[in-house]
Amino acid sequence: MICYLNNLKAQGIDPNFWCSEEYAGKAGLIERKIRDGGTVRVLDPATGWDVLPPIHPTDGYSHGWKGPERIWSDFEGYNPEGYNKHFLDYEYIYDPRAFTDMSGGKWMVFRKNSRKWPRRHGHAGSYMSVEFAAPERWEIEELLVSWLGTLPEDGEVHDDEVMLKYAFEGEHRVCLWDKDTKLIGMNVWDSNWRFNNFRYSICQPQPFLAEYMRLLFYTQPEILAGAQNGKLVNDGGILDRPSLKTFKDKMNPLRVRKVHSWQAAVEGDEA
Repeated sequence: MICYLNNLKAQGIDPNFWCSEEYAGKAGLIERKIRDGGTVRVLDPATGWDVLPPIHPTDGYSHGWKGPERIWSDFEGYNPEGYNKHFLDYEYIYDPRAFTDMSGGKWMVFRKNSRKWPRRHGHAGSYMSVEFAAPERWEIEELLVSWLGTLPEDGEVHDDEVMLKYAFEGEHRVCLWDKDTKLIGMNVWDSNWRFNNFRYSICQPQPFLAEYMRLLFYTQPEILAGAQNGKLVNDGGILDRPSLKTFKDKMNPLRVRKVHSWQAAVEGDEA
């Protein structure tokens, strides 16, 4: 996905949540060049969809060919002719520096909730990268089982195989251990030139632990250092879960974008 990301950067187009070399590798995406001087496509061989809009390094979306039949996830301002759009999800963008203050009424709920877990347990836990404290496979399996049990009965686990690869093999994983050295949480993310993409917060079903895990992620030195250099966090969408939307809204996003899929119109369709 290196060529595709380079094209995005050259055109000044902000990457979306699916734009990272690590995600492309774990999801099995294929990068292909079109014979028009540099247009690059990113394909999902399992579905046949173009995961992202094709991009040319100098002409942007003007690729000089008919274009794909279906595009899974767009970018801000993308509006191709001859396509119908369908709402896919939201995309939440945050500035990590905001989490170092959290003053004022708009932060009241998350500020209180994110501090309740350490206060109730009398300790902050040990938050360490897997480079320094790697959990055993069975510990991650136990954590996943506990976490998945908290999802709504009708809640769908999107990209479950990709999620497992991130949980067991992710390049950026930081774990939270309780005072008894039990694994109770894991934050997983990846990145591109513009954003750190927050992939998963996998944690035990303990009250207010999810809020605490988010606070730990947004205030960890690596994420804050990126923000000082203009690197924001893309926290993804809500996966058709109203409770997740409420959770993310309370963290005061910098902006929220509607993400769409696009399908080539056929004669008689209304664009």
